[in-house]
Amino acid sequence: KVEMDAGDDWLDPSAPDAGERRGVALEREFRTLGFREGMAAEYEQTLQAGFDAGFGEGYAAGWEEARVLGAASALIDVLAPAVGRAGEPERNGSPGPPPVRA
Repeated sequence: KVEMDAGDDWLDPSAPDAGERRGVALEREFRTLGFREGMAAEYEQTLQAGFDAGFGEGYAAGWEEARVLGAASALIDVLAPAVGRAGEPERNGSPGPPPVRA
């Protein structure tokens, strides 16, 4: 025996018609689509904000490290001719002093 709901009887005047059912289905579909688009937009906005914050922090930390390494490199370049680099030629092309042995 097949049971029928009130909405299944096509002769019942109170049953929703095909157009009404299609309208309900479209409303549900568009609501779902709108929800998904809203979630995607929020995700992109949150992701961009996180990237912007992280980039700024990374830039600041990298800049400080580069500044320290640059100062150290400049100090080495200034002191190297006086101390001599083990086995490396001087910057002007002449050989440096012999290596210092401990």
